[in-house]
Amino acid sequence: MRFKNSFVAAVAVALAAVICSSAQAGTITDVFRFSFDNMSVGALTGPASSVAAGVSATWTTPNYGVENFGSPYGNAGVVRFFSATTYQSIAFTTPEALYIDSLSFFYSGNGTPGYPTYPSYDVSVVFDNSSLGTFTKNQANNSSVRTLSGPGWVAAGNHEIKWIVPAFTGSTNSNTDYMMLNDVVLTAAVPEIDPATGGSALSLVAGMLAMIDQRRRRAVLVA
Repeated sequence: MRFKNSFVAAVAVALAAVICSSAQAGTITDVFRFSFDNMSVGALTGPASSVAAGVSATWTTPNYGVENFGSPYGNAGVVRFFSATTYQSIAFTTPEALYIDSLSFFYSGNGTPGYPTYPSYDVSVVFDNSSLGTFTKNQANNSSVRTLSGPGWVAAGNHEIKWIVPAFTGSTNSNTDYMMLNDVVLTAAVPEIDPATGGSALSLVAGMLAMIDQRRRRAVLVA
């Protein structure tokens, strides 16, 4: 009987693993995309150029706003006098839990000689107060596409992403320098099993296994 109980437990554990892995599997889809071409030059805030069903997303900068950088960049989001407290951000709302796969964006900036930004500075990308990663802006890579791994599961509701320079404590540190963002894309894996119902599904499976084991016990007693 111990063997049977161990078998039931092993099956339950295996099924739990399948449910968890299935919840993280699925096709990758854009949660939102910001190309800034749908915003006017000088705008300090604006909606995403595209969003997933039910999602809303808004980009905000405290100064300067959208600027046109010409071909091939076009419109882009800009902040000057950036610091740990002066930064570009994106607020978004999702009606359901998401498994955030990655965040990618085109980044460009400059560092002016004579200021703390020269010749380089570190940028931290923060998702709901937790860092997704930090990269260095230096003279060798002023413009590049950055891709950061997502935080995994996030709950339904409101979220914020911000690009800060943690070492700067005052907005005058960066003076005439600029920080430019473009083609910002947040992607998520569409789950095959909703994490909110995964637990109940596992409970159902465990209950079924318990019934099977109970019937086996009765069959042994009858025999």
